[in-house]
Amino acid sequence: MKHQSNGTIARLPFWKLLGVILGGALVLLAAFLFLAPVFAGSWLDRVAREKIREIGHSRFSSTVEVERVRFSLMPPSVSATGILFRHEGRNDVPPLFRIRQMDIRGGLRLLLSNPRASSVRLQGLEIVVPRRRGPPEVKPDEPPPEKVKKPAGANFSVSEIVADGTVLQVLSKKPGRDPLRFDLRRLRLHDVSLAGPMRYDSVLTNPKPPGLIQSRGEFGPWNGPEPSLTPLHGQYHFSDADLSVFRGIAGILSSDGKFNGVLEEIEVDGATDVPDFRLDVSENPVHLTTQFHAIVDGTNGDTRLEPVKFQFLASSFVANGAVEGREGQKGKTVRLSVDASPARIEDLLRLAVRGKPLLMGPARFQTKFELPPGEGAIVDRLRLDGQVNIKDGHFRENALQEKIDELSRRGRGEPENKDVSGVASEVGALFSMAGGVIQFRKLTFGVPAALVNLDGGYGLRSEELDFQGTLTLDVKVSETTSGVKSLLLRAVDRLLSRDGEGSVVPIKISGTRSKPSFGIDLAKIVRREK
Repeated sequence: MKHQSNGTIARLPFWKLLGVILGGALVLLAAFLFLAPVFAGSWLDRVAREKIREIGHSRFSSTVEVERVRFSLMPPSVSATGILFRHEGRNDVPPLFRIRQMDIRGGLRLLLSNPRASSVRLQGLEIVVPRRRGPPEVKPDEPPPEKVKKPAGANFSVSEIVADGTVLQVLSKKPGRDPLRFDLRRLRLHDVSLAGPMRYDSVLTNPKPPGLIQSRGEFGPWNGPEPSLTPLHGQYHFSDADLSVFRGIAGILSSDGKFNGVLEEIEVDGATDVPDFRLDVSENPVHLTTQFHAIVDGTNGDTRLEPVKFQFLASSFVANGAVEGREGQKGKTVRLSVDASPARIEDLLRLAVRGKPLLMGPARFQTKFELPPGEGAIVDRLRLDGQVNIKDGHFRENALQEKIDELSRRGRGEPENKDVSGVASEVGALFSMAGGVIQFRKLTFGVPAALVNLDGGYGLRSEELDFQGTLTLDVKVSETTSGVKSLLLRAVDRLLSRDGEGSVVPIKISGTRSKPSFGIDLAKIVRREK
């Protein structure tokens, strides 16, 4: 029988023999493709799970928990859910990464010892960058005791990672402070290698003022032992930000700039443009532009401004200071030292006072600026403490300038001398501001032969005036006029005389800006006589 069977096979034509062999091979291949996922699936799932854990340990200094992993062969891909990266040795902080679902596509390259994926899609990604374990007073640019070595171990590279909807939180170096939160509407990472920097582009939702910040640059390599020291650099564009969310101001802001540093200390150089900036106390729009150099603490958003230069109309300002939060306080306080040079008094008045500015001229302006957080209007929360000096000031309205010219004529004792006209005014004052009211100390207003010294306040909203002081003249009061008035005033020359020469008249100013009331403070004259 055996001999007969062999003879039968031998007598089969070659093409039939080839068909039998190919048919058998196809049956075996089909059986393999059908049964491989059954026998190899759990093994490949375990391999993928261990690969994720190995990457988490070697590249992110983390232990990894994975709820579920599924490795598919047709085509090769990985899907995982419920992933947590916990920073090793850090029980004081939340998980480093939390991923609701991860889908990896890459074909046969996923089966390599150092796999490469064509794309990774992350859903529900939450990143929490922990505070450094070292003392917060140690600056990140100071060399560490031992140089951090580049991490070795498993690598994983990706052509593109899509992680739209990512939430990034950076924990403050100071315990008790709220973390800094970023909501990334769009996040794309390109040419990702865990051993080197990666390119990114993102769209960030800015809460206040509301708007979208587009950013692109490079991030990494990830610093596993100290994530807050991970380097980054790039550029940003912020547009259509409505400033009216801050009570008391308005305007649409745009900004462009570049940044460089590590997560916890980022240097930013940028510029802003607000074509229609205005305060609600005046409603006069000005075109405000700024250029700034800032150092941002990425763990809490505190910012050092070194410096900020801003301009509107014909005035320029330089400010240095900080935007910082305090423990137990919601929001941040802005503290600046501001110096204006060159500046124009009409520009300052246009921003702060309704209607057209009455006084014009070059001004020198210096102040300490403090704006605490809160819900009230900015003008009501703003605190100022500074000084202003105006030289060669002139009044816009002819009628008002004529009054100033008349004051100078009378101070000279030449009330009818019309050649004295267009005189310049000099103004100087120390001032402070709180609660929307400006308090002036040593407010001086001078023209040739006459000097006004005042102390008092002005309400930016109410426009109410409340000043007391003196008017000093180079001549006696009786010499400021002629005729019968001069004769009558001789009776008070003695009361108002200044060491036998000139006069000092106690005065007060009340009413409102639109309807001021000027008068002689008789009570002070009586007290002086006593």
